[in-house]
Amino acid sequence: MASGGLLLKLAEGAYGELKQWRAARSASAQSLTSNLEPLMKSADELVGKLTSLGRSDFLPLRNAQPRDLSNDEFLSVAYLFVQFWAWMELFRLAYYNNEVGRSRKGKQLAKFYDCLESRDIRLVDRLHQRALGEAAAAIDRSPSLLDFVKAYRTDPDFKRWLGPLLAFLASLDDPKSRQRLLRYTVILHVLVDCLDPTHTVTRDRPALPNKLSRQSLRDLRYRWFGQYLPFIKPGRITKYLGPPERRP
Repeated sequence: MASGGLLLKLAEGAYGELKQWRAARSASAQSLTSNLEPLMKSADELVGKLTSLGRSDFLPLRNAQPRDLSNDEFLSVAYLFVQFWAWMELFRLAYYNNEVGRSRKGKQLAKFYDCLESRDIRLVDRLHQRALGEAAAAIDRSPSLLDFVKAYRTDPDFKRWLGPLLAFLASLDDPKSRQRLLRYTVILHVLVDCLDPTHTVTRDRPALPNKLSRQSLRDLRYRWFGQYLPFIKPGRITKYLGPPERRP
């Protein structure tokens, strides 16, 4: 009888620990979802803008002056990048080393971050991107367009960190820069579709595989997807890159 009572207590203790573990997992999932939502929305908004401009080979951005934010499209794209990088930095600092960061979606997001910050994908160096994200997040977790413009005009440090992004966006008359931006757009588009597959807070947008050069298609398919994003199945890549080339 005594041994039966001991077994009952052990079973009750194990059940209590199981309930706590399940509750913690549920809380982590809810935390991940709630904190991913603004990041996903900002990524989706940026993808929408870039794919729209990409259809015309980014013509409205070409020949823009890097210090002149009077071009509405130029201003909009710069703002959307800064908004997304701010959420990237907030998520990276807050969740990388806790249970949320160790969840399946958290690990996938970390892989996307590594890819977006890799040497041949990123648009500016990692230091400037992270500093700009931190500076924008310090203004507000999601700074408004007016806050962004005000910071650019009144904060010398913010303007300095923003400089490389504006210089890149002003270089889109160069086909190499356009291909670089298209490659970045592809990775960002896959991030949105992968982490919000039912498009609960994002939109299911068409891609631009016909705008990618043959070299960009090969690099994306065989280098970056294979190295950084192996969890993306080959069949899903077709949406962004088109069907693979047939070997002669």
